[in-house]
Amino acid sequence: MTKEEFYINRAFLYYLLENIECAIDDYNKLIELNPRNEDYYLNRGYLNHISRNRKQALEDYDMAIKLKPDYAFAHNNRGVVLAEMGRV
Repeated sequence: MTKEEFYINRAFLYYLLENIECAIDDYNKLIELNPRNEDYYLNRGYLNHISRNRKQALEDYDMAIKLKPDYAFAHNNRGVVLAEMGRV
């Protein structure tokens, strides 16, 4: 198992246990290991979103879109956050 696989699996377990802060910490480590992986930003964005940290969620979704401009999930999730903030 690679370090990235370990952190992905552990972050998912933390998510299932509703320990969102630890899941975010694991995604921070994943991004340190591989800052060009758009999925890591998407998933951390989701975790930030459900933690009500909308500003950080937007930054994560923006980075996912920067890395993969046609990333539909990131565009959709970004739109949801903007709507919740009354910015659309």
